[in-house]
Amino acid sequence: MDNTYKALDDLLAPSVEDIIRVVAESNRLSSADLIYRSRKPYIVDARDDAIAEAWVRLRDWSLTDIGIAFGNRSYAAVKKSLLRRDIDVSGIIDRAAVIADAKTGLTTAELSFKHHCSRPSVRKILYEAKVSFKA
Repeated sequence: MDNTYKALDDLLAPSVEDIIRVVAESNRLSSADLIYRSRKPYIVDARDDAIAEAWVRLRDWSLTDIGIAFGNRSYAAVKKSLLRRDIDVSGIIDRAAVIADAKTGLTTAELSFKHHCSRPSVRKILYEAKVSFKA
């Protein structure tokens, strides 16, 4: 990421609220503009910037956590925002961990919750690995 949002660099450990506020102010918007469901191109662009900043700066946050902070957006919506910013999101799901957890008897619902991905993604991973699973 570039240093467009210098105010974030001055904070020791920015929170997601700090990131949203700084990006919104830099784009002459309110924090609420980035959280609400507006599809105006200039708001979507600023929201994508904020999501990318959150992903880079909050490394212990999952895509699901970031989506919740940005108005209950889905994992897929956050991933799409990151892709629009050319941030590599391949391999975010640890396939080996999903397979190992499935072998312990967790259901697809439990696996999707634990690994922050959708149930169809879990089923696809397990199907490709030829691992039996509980629906």
